[in-house]
Amino acid sequence: MDSKTVSLALKGVTNAVEKHFESKKEEARVRYVLYTTQPLAVGDHSNVVEEAIKSLEDYEHAQSCLDLLSQL
Repeated sequence: MDSKTVSLALKGVTNAVEKHFESKKEEARVRYVLYTTQPLAVGDHSNVVEEAIKSLEDYEHAQSCLDLLSQL
């Protein structure tokens, strides 16, 4: 592969990784909002506080990964 092809491939991988963590971050945000504002969303979850904490931790992890990616 020539350097242009490699550069485009690496850019594509970086873009895919960024989109992955943006999606994970949004998923975590939505879960937190549902757990804290929609009683019907809680149905099968016996420990709502634990689930809310997990969603915040997932959000923080995704944001941390995005921050790291922007520094590379």
